[in-house]
Amino acid sequence: MKYTGNKLGFYIDPSHPELEAHLDWLSEREISCIGAPSHDSLENGLVRRLENLMEKYGMRMASLHGAPFLLSPDGNDFGLKPAYHGLFERVRRWNAEAIILHFRSVQHPWRVGVWWQDTDYIQGIGVEECDRRQGRMLEWICGEAAKSGTSVALENVPQFFPYSYDAREIASVVRSYGIPNLGVCFDSGHAHLGDLDVSLVAGELGSTLITTHLHDNFGWKGPLSSIPEVDLHLVPGIGTIDWRVLLRAFRSIDYSGPFIFEDPNLPGVFDVRKVWELTLANWEIFEVLAARKA
Repeated sequence: MKYTGNKLGFYIDPSHPELEAHLDWLSEREISCIGAPSHDSLENGLVRRLENLMEKYGMRMASLHGAPFLLSPDGNDFGLKPAYHGLFERVRRWNAEAIILHFRSVQHPWRVGVWWQDTDYIQGIGVEECDRRQGRMLEWICGEAAKSGTSVALENVPQFFPYSYDAREIASVVRSYGIPNLGVCFDSGHAHLGDLDVSLVAGELGSTLITTHLHDNFGWKGPLSSIPEVDLHLVPGIGTIDWRVLLRAFRSIDYSGPFIFEDPNLPGVFDVRKVWELTLANWEIFEVLAARKA
């Protein structure tokens, strides 16, 4: 298969019993980029196992999704630093190219349907104070990441979080910080759940865009929906994003980073390789359509 020149990659599960078979499948198809979640429950044996398999198959850890937050509800943001120690260790072990963190994320425990806490907190302290404190944390995080040659990318989330869903606002804040290894991770599915023109948003990110999370869904269904009901992470082409136009938007800003498919899902199919195979087949079609003038 031939693509635009951007590297393609998939998120993998470091704890999956068939991990080696999955990496072998990707390697046979000349896919050398992977992404992975990063959480402290990953035992050292699993970290070492993936480290060895990445070396065996020549894989790049292009996108490591960090679990820590940027803001503490008690105001002691630097008290969150210990939560990053395991992340930085995995960054070093896996030679990660980018850490992904959620923009303006507050350390609230995740509960289905309770999405308003971050909004309430940010309204209480004010956006300017939020970004001042977030900026101090990011200066430290980016400084630590730079020791491994790693970038930090702030990801847009669904519209349930109104202070964090528009990637254009993230890009503006990133520019204001002026931190060299800080950028944007554009999540296509989350942008679609922002009731936004996905392609228009992507086309305005410019040089701040350093990596992507690509997946599909059927768009915003209103605030009474729950995130699991709408953030479906479907295979591109199964939902309602216009991928031909989105690819053209990426080209319009000369985006040269990787296209990373984050956990694409095909309901009823449980073999991840079949899901990946359909993703690649669809992507080849999108590339051809995007190249046409009409």
